[in-house]
Amino acid sequence: LIGILQPETCRPVVVRSIASLIAVLNPGKIVLTGDMLDETCPEWIERECLKWIPESYMPELVYQDDMDVYYLAGMYWRALELKGAV
Repeated sequence: LIGILQPETCRPVVVRSIASLIAVLNPGKIVLTGDMLDETCPEWIERECLKWIPESYMPELVYQDDMDVYYLAGMYWRALELKGAV
């Protein structure tokens, strides 16, 4: 499957995956990253997801080329939760 998917052909798989995540998890924000995506992806993913997901349930879609900031923030909050500070 990895050899088959290319940035030009991955859109249906990405959109269906994101739509499934929205339906199951109901997130407020989804951060997108990876070799198959770029800064234009939130626009086309939202447009395609709106075919199945009502606009009121659409989370904020954000493209981030570097996930380090989110990773470190998540680790920080997880540490606070474990310590009982949150």
